[in-house]
Amino acid sequence: MKLIKVLNNSVLLVVNDSGQEVIVMGKGIGFGKKAGCDVREDEIQKTFVLKERTALQNIIRLASEVDASYFEVARATIDYAKEKYGMVLHDHIYLSLTDHLASAVMRFDAGKGMHNVYLEELRIFNPNEYDVGKYCLEMLCAATGREIPKGEIGYIAFHFISGQSENQNESYEQSVMDTARSIMDIIRYDRGGLTNRENTSYARLYTHVKFLAERLIKGSLVRDEGQDFLYNEITTAYPQYLSCTERINSFVKSKFSLELTKQEVLYLIIQIHRVEETREETNNA
Repeated sequence: MKLIKVLNNSVLLVVNDSGQEVIVMGKGIGFGKKAGCDVREDEIQKTFVLKERTALQNIIRLASEVDASYFEVARATIDYAKEKYGMVLHDHIYLSLTDHLASAVMRFDAGKGMHNVYLEELRIFNPNEYDVGKYCLEMLCAATGREIPKGEIGYIAFHFISGQSENQNESYEQSVMDTARSIMDIIRYDRGGLTNRENTSYARLYTHVKFLAERLIKGSLVRDEGQDFLYNEITTAYPQYLSCTERINSFVKSKFSLELTKQEVLYLIIQIHRVEETREETNNA
């Protein structure tokens, strides 16, 4: 491959043996190189063949605007996700994650850190992606010398939830949306509305239901792990939600031949209760 341009120390624009312009990535791959020199295959850790000119322009812009260390953290994190959890990821995650990391540091430096209300749910229901996010944040802090709050783990994890290949399949996405919509319809019917879609509690419930839909389609519901005491406490304290969760369970049985675990029921009750509690507080204000 012949070098066209050094974008930064980790990213090069080259022409391959077929005459295509491609982007290659590798740790320190751009150091000391000049246009026209050869780029060895053993230096390259990732190659992007970009069919659209817009995509090529975007990566050139990103590489010129952000430090090479962000590309390195993104690449190392993606390698970690693939090696530890066998994640199959689309190439776009290299760019979106790099851009996110650079933006996260800029927000931190400007004192605009964001609290992530979904962090605990992600840790419980998407433990693999949460662990990848945690690994990435640790690397980012080490690379930049900053103590970025752990809320950023959740936002990083979302890249790996949405970036997995199966999540890009149109029929899969449609199945997730149809299942989530059906469950939300059951909740609205049983609980008489939940019409205030603007509040944070409703957004958390919908996000939780969407992740539940993904787990149902994958057949990977959260297992029960000695939470009987908490389950009994919650169902005794809030018996009004049992008819709702039983309706959802009937739907799950008929559509997926599965049954909600106590853990899944427990968190559904908690999320629905949060929405109703917020609605009552709003009405009494």
